[in-house]
Amino acid sequence: MELNKEQIKEIIPYQEPFLFVDGVEEIGENTISGFYQTAIDDYYFKGHFVDFPIMPGVLVVEGIAQTGTILLRKKMGEGHKKNHLLAYQVRSAQFYKPVFPGDK
Repeated sequence: MELNKEQIKEIIPYQEPFLFVDGVEEIGENTISGFYQTAIDDYYFKGHFVDFPIMPGVLVVEGIAQTGTILLRKKMGEGHKKNHLLAYQVRSAQFYKPVFPGDK
């Protein structure tokens, strides 16, 4: 199942500039694959870092959490909008390379 940005906005309670999922390529029983397309004019690149723009790691984690929320809400069915899903902990996160302007 593929989802575009407008379909995603119907599933999770996020809007720009704090929506970090542009599309979903595949949803499985317990897996999901999504993406976010960065652009040089994204607000966080202006100050992180001035001479070396990279997406802040906390926003990468946020995008992963939003993608996971899509999966959970799809599994919950039509009643998903009645429930607020909140993350209380990130146990571990490792970054293997920076996310630069233009990366997907």
